[in-house]
Amino acid sequence: MTFKPEETYIIHNIIDPRPVQRNGPERPLTVVDRLNCYAKWIITGTTTSSDCEQFIIQNAETTCYAHLKQQASQAVTESPNPLTCWKIKVVSRYMYRIYDPTTQLFWTSHSGSDEISLEPFSPGSDQWWAISSEDCI
Repeated sequence: MTFKPEETYIIHNIIDPRPVQRNGPERPLTVVDRLNCYAKWIITGTTTSSDCEQFIIQNAETTCYAHLKQQASQAVTESPNPLTCWKIKVVSRYMYRIYDPTTQLFWTSHSGSDEISLEPFSPGSDQWWAISSEDCI
């Protein structure tokens, strides 16, 4: 799957299914539950000098961020905040993996799917995030 900034992306906590969404490249993510500052995320798209697209997922309340690059094995980024500490790695064109060093859990997308659905391999985390590209009203 290819992340496109003109599309709508939803990031939501599986434990708390209230969605966070954005529409279009100019609008940041807005959170449904304003009390949950750790759910305020922004997705932006950039192009490097080598024309390799990368997308940044950033927590609006902190300096936490992660890069999603198109090329496999090049997107491994860790946020400094222990409350939202994770790594995102591009395993292949259709597979993304998230590692949370705090809980030591892994998430992975389903290979060959048009939708990125990240699920923990084991339960016990309060930071279960799912990232998907969907059409929203």
